[in-house]
Amino acid sequence: MSLPVYRVPAGTWLEPLEGRRLLAASAFANLDISRRTGNESEPAITIDRTTPGRVFALSNTDTGTSGMFAARSTDGGQTWTGGYIADGKDDLPEACCDPSAAFDSFGNLFISYINSDQDRVEVMMSTDGGVTFDPVTSFKGDVDQPTLTVGPGSVWVTVDRSNKVVVAGADVTGMGKVGPFGELAPVPGSAGGAFGDIAVGPDGQVAVTYQRGPSGRSKVLVNIDPDGLGPQPFGKGHSVTTTRVGLFDDVPAQNSRGIDAEAGLAYDRSQGAFRGRLYLVYTDAAPNSVVNTDVFLRYSDDGGDTPGPHRRPRPR
Repeated sequence: MSLPVYRVPAGTWLEPLEGRRLLAASAFANLDISRRTGNESEPAITIDRTTPGRVFALSNTDTGTSGMFAARSTDGGQTWTGGYIADGKDDLPEACCDPSAAFDSFGNLFISYINSDQDRVEVMMSTDGGVTFDPVTSFKGDVDQPTLTVGPGSVWVTVDRSNKVVVAGADVTGMGKVGPFGELAPVPGSAGGAFGDIAVGPDGQVAVTYQRGPSGRSKVLVNIDPDGLGPQPFGKGHSVTTTRVGLFDDVPAQNSRGIDAEAGLAYDRSQGAFRGRLYLVYTDAAPNSVVNTDVFLRYSDDGGDTPGPHRRPRPR
């Protein structure tokens, strides 16, 4: 099989890839944690750094099946306990889809999802690793693709609402201690944006990414709020890159749902040399071939103002 040849424009610097092992050659066995018939989709998984071995996973179930599938592990993912939640048979608002989950530094587990009527984003919190949940807040409107994340002393949600990206955050001061969320604030310049992600930096700064535009010339943008829950607002969007993958491109593996660039963000919150570095991962496609996709990784060392070099994983 011949591999595609990518021509690099003059003046573009590609950072060499470090050594790696592909997932197919992983030392870890694949586990079917649901052990149910049918499909799961749009999964979320999170690790509790305060309790070694505790992991929580959440996913959609088949179309027409009420609720979500949730699973817990206390031994680092070797064994799992799972079942349905938010399915009309518990105290949680019944779920449609789009789950997101994150453990914070206190051990709180936050989840978010769209309700069964698809007119609210529900945010829940668990202090027992996902065995039980209590409501935190609810956001009404024409909503899609909620994503939840945590940072130093805060929890955040970004949502596509009424054809623009909006964001809200709340203080967290300890186990079970979360303050009120602010109103969902529009991200400047995000009209027409979708399929976003959110990350919180080591100093409480917040970055939001989203995709805007059709297949062939879609843009991936990033907006930064330099002080998070402080008084400063989100700044203007920086166009980090373009991608040939549009918002709803059909490929053989997803010819009914389609794919998008699915941009994702992560800050380095370590105490190492790259503390504060902002990473962006996204999908692009080869020219004239949306089915020939690759995952790219970019980073910025100046708070997101300037995108750095990018890396494209390749087989070895």
